[in-house]
Amino acid sequence: MKPLPIASFFCVALLGLGLAASAEASLIVNWGGEMVTANRNLSLPAPTDSESGGIRTWNWSSSSGVLNPTSGYTAAPFWGALQTTTESGVPAGLGTARITNNGTADYLEIRGSTANGDMEGFIFFKPEVAEGSTVSFDETSSLKLVITNLNYNPREVRMAVLNDGTWYLSGGVGGLVTGATTFSITNTDASRWAEWSGVNGAAPLPAIPGSYTISGSSFDKIEAVGFYFAAAGNGSSAAPRFEVNEFVVNAQVVPEPSTALLLLGSGAAYAALKLRRHGGK
Repeated sequence: MKPLPIASFFCVALLGLGLAASAEASLIVNWGGEMVTANRNLSLPAPTDSESGGIRTWNWSSSSGVLNPTSGYTAAPFWGALQTTTESGVPAGLGTARITNNGTADYLEIRGSTANGDMEGFIFFKPEVAEGSTVSFDETSSLKLVITNLNYNPREVRMAVLNDGTWYLSGGVGGLVTGATTFSITNTDASRWAEWSGVNGAAPLPAIPGSYTISGSSFDKIEAVGFYFAAAGNGSSAAPRFEVNEFVVNAQVVPEPSTALLLLGSGAAYAALKLRRHGGK
């Protein structure tokens, strides 16, 4: 059998790189499962508080460090901000902020401290990819958030994406019910987003957008992914409560140019070896 010329091996190598860039999406965040062996509090910094117009606001943010527990926690690190508001003169603290041990289905549990208060949260993860890789969305990309409890007056749940230095929120899930729900985006090309102006990963959190018109297919330099939630107490006996036990994101990952060239170089070296073994033919 006549051996393939060296040019053919280069073509095969280049084709392989092209297929890698257009293959099914890769797992970039896989958070959930067994994360702790005992309840572990989040790494909350000292809160800031303020009052304006009869409303008291407390903020906790991790702009300079992780929000996840710093010991006894084995899952992916996460960052974010938490915020509670209530009427003037009433403490607006958090009742619980931890990873709760639940066998193989541990969960993030956040509760307010008063039934008359509101609570917002913003949690995000950095893609688990090789340094220098480019992460983007296409029709094979997806996001899934499994909420095990959202009480007592849920208001918002949205996905969040940091793309090329700007944060975006997805269109809301719509028709939220008290209790458990799964929020999924199975085709990010068809999803719609809006720029979340003013957010920098820390509290206080800005108002959410009102119009969602940006296609997920425009995100080609993704730096972080996460979720936003908002809930309120029932006004009498129960504080707001949010629990989530799974967050999974799939996206396109393209290696940095040096890695791609390394793959191509490996193909070229193999081609040269084959050519030498066949007498330069």
